[in-house]
Amino acid sequence: MKIFNVFLICCLLVIFVGCDKIKSTEEKMEGTWDVYSLKVTLSNGLSYYYDNVGTVTYSDFNKGEGNYVMNISYTTTSGTVTNQDSGVITLKDKGKYYDLKRDNGDGTYTALPEGRIILITNNDIKTAYQADDQTYLMILEK
Repeated sequence: MKIFNVFLICCLLVIFVGCDKIKSTEEKMEGTWDVYSLKVTLSNGLSYYYDNVGTVTYSDFNKGEGNYVMNISYTTTSGTVTNQDSGVITLKDKGKYYDLKRDNGDGTYTALPEGRIILITNNDIKTAYQADDQTYLMILEK
């Protein structure tokens, strides 16, 4: 009976220690994703929906920190919005949340409010973040 208890404890330790959620999220995120759907919510509460608007690439992850490059473009009643953004993404809280630091192009970075990974699989990511007084909800597909 003692051997069984020791075996059970060892198995549980392997399961809990072996499940590095940050590393798992890094592995799933790595690569280029198509922005299948984009919902933009303005500061006044109005929301607009756009489909197939560009790509997001995540790369070079190491201990929860990596790079991102976003290339999206969509047409509003005011004209075409183009967002070519890049910087650093830092995963936290077991890969459920992240911080974005936008590269300003002059060696400085702007920290954006905390983002959230709502759902992540090997082929889909549903994520939300805020920038420029707007909330962005994106569904990404590989």
